[in-house]
Amino acid sequence: MEFGFLPPYCPDLNPQEQVWDELSEKASGNRVFPTLKAVAHTAVAGLQALENAPKRLQSLAGRQWILDAI
Repeated sequence: MEFGFLPPYCPDLNPQEQVWDELSEKASGNRVFPTLKAVAHTAVAGLQALENAPKRLQSLAGRQWILDAI
């Protein structure tokens, strides 16, 4: 089996990178958390915000090749 060349940074093939970037910028920002539990709580709140905004999530991760495959 032969695989094609994959560039080191290819956001169209790895759309969760945009989701992670949005989560880290909007939910956690540039903060220091006192506990791991606080990190988890912030991550859950950020993911719930994305879950409650499906159009926003689709704009971040919706790629035509993914939508065609569904």
